[in-house]
Amino acid sequence: MPTQPALVAIDGPSAGKRWPFEVGKNVTIGRVDQATIIVRDDPLLSNLHFALEWEGPTCRVRDLNSKFGITLNDVKVDAAVVRDGDRIKAGRSEFLMKLATDQADAGAPAQPARLSQALAEPSMPDVPAEVKSAAVLEFLRLQQAPLFALLDGARDIAIYLQLMACKEQYQSLYEGPQGEALAPHGPYLVYLPKDSPFLAMLMRDGWGNSWGVYLTSPAPFAEVRRHLRRFLEVQLPTGKVVLFRFYDPRVLRNFVPTCSDADAMHFLGPIDRFIIEADDAGRPLVISRETKSVSVREIKLPRA
Repeated sequence: MPTQPALVAIDGPSAGKRWPFEVGKNVTIGRVDQATIIVRDDPLLSNLHFALEWEGPTCRVRDLNSKFGITLNDVKVDAAVVRDGDRIKAGRSEFLMKLATDQADAGAPAQPARLSQALAEPSMPDVPAEVKSAAVLEFLRLQQAPLFALLDGARDIAIYLQLMACKEQYQSLYEGPQGEALAPHGPYLVYLPKDSPFLAMLMRDGWGNSWGVYLTSPAPFAEVRRHLRRFLEVQLPTGKVVLFRFYDPRVLRNFVPTCSDADAMHFLGPIDRFIIEADDAGRPLVISRETKSVSVREIKLPRA
């Protein structure tokens, strides 16, 4: 039976508070009585800061021309599809979306018309996770260009421990004292031969758990790493510089559709394609370079 959706404050002055709301009913969040959800104790929230709006079964977050804007999973947005477990930052507050179980997988994000539409074949909801990861492993091994993983060490200490034991070429995107201090938690670029035992381990233990993203590129390891390092930090409208965790598949799959063709092409740089988890782990999301644009589509894989 589905649970009632709710917005939960996980950081800021109201941390710990929970505000249930109804499916299909739009709500606004701000500091004044006119807001559906009132958060008075955050001085950086606007009177009406953002809204949660429904389009059929899909919930979207929309900035209401607030002074400091909003981010979704650390990516600044004006409006975007929001899913169960997504994080919305506004002012000094961070909120966690808890959607009803029958709304949490309400389809793929709304994409601009220039992007490829998600394929319409049914997914594999009843297939065991290990079968799905095995199908993705086979798909990765079929890639023609050299394959890399970009792993988020902060997701699980097992990532760092496995890296220390593996024989593949790898290096943190961080450098200097910061890289040394954050070694167990940093983002790591790893070159993966198609027959790599480490790749098989990543699929077995990490696929479906947001351990990182995969990418292909004919460019040398050092060039790929140098390019990716350019995006480690972004500047917010307030002037504050924050880390951009684009190596989290939940962030990347929401970020790319917000980009213009030029920005998306710049972001890919020497990278041919990203291969990342979609909502259904059995359907990898492929972000690939076209002639003058970038396409985003889900790929249906064999069941076994």
